[in-house]
Amino acid sequence: MGLVINIYLKEKKMALSKEQEECLAKVSTGFGSRYGQPLYSDPFAGRSKEFITEELCLAVVKKNGIMLQFVPEKLKTQAVCLAAVEELVYALQYVPVKQMTEAVLTAALNHGGEPGSRGATGVHQVIPYIPEKAMTEAFCLAAMQKGYLSLDKVPKKLMTEAFCLAAFERGRGTLEFVPEKLRTEAVCIAAVKNNASELQYVPEKQMTEAVLTAAVEQDLSALKDLPEKLKTEALCIAAAKKDINVLHTNQYFPKEVRDKAEAALNAASAKTKARK
Repeated sequence: MGLVINIYLKEKKMALSKEQEECLAKVSTGFGSRYGQPLYSDPFAGRSKEFITEELCLAVVKKNGIMLQFVPEKLKTQAVCLAAVEELVYALQYVPVKQMTEAVLTAALNHGGEPGSRGATGVHQVIPYIPEKAMTEAFCLAAMQKGYLSLDKVPKKLMTEAFCLAAFERGRGTLEFVPEKLRTEAVCIAAVKNNASELQYVPEKQMTEAVLTAAVEQDLSALKDLPEKLKTEALCIAAAKKDINVLHTNQYFPKEVRDKAEAALNAASAKTKARK
């Protein structure tokens, strides 16, 4: 669909009248504001319906995407909306729901990767303007992987383990927003690796050695609120490898656990030296 529209944009003849050309020439390329005043104005103000054609709208938004807000609703065609978003990602907020197709959403998502693209850093700011019914699984996953979308913004019906893993890899979520059925060991590990405090949202059945070790390796303070029954020798060894002082304080592990961990570490060290 996107390819078809792009070809359409390139090949469609811009049959503008002299008056329309003059109107186009006056269109500002600014899209922000200064001293509270916008750097642009409505190019269609005071113009007749006959004057405002799709061709003119297409030319105007290709020059400055923010002008999409002034385009009459009936002329906000797929071609016009796509051209506006490709020129300036902020234009997405003025795209009608019916025109928020995969082509338009993909154009917004890929905006930051184009050399010289304007407003690229605003991708994450316009995503809230996308209604849930317009979001697809492919779009959400791509947005998540690019770091533009956080878990709390993903429709629950679309959320998968892949979304969760992508979110934690980019630091764009918390287990608090992950449905219980998706809090798998892999997801929990990814979460605590990113932030050990996520341990508070890990289900009891997922408090495995792998999850706890990942949390401890990220931050020893994760041990403070951990039930004694989970403070195993293996976990103590993992903690000691991060900070040997763990073995010399009862702040994190009981003495008997620390003693076993220290003995195991000493035995491993002696074995390594013997091999050399």
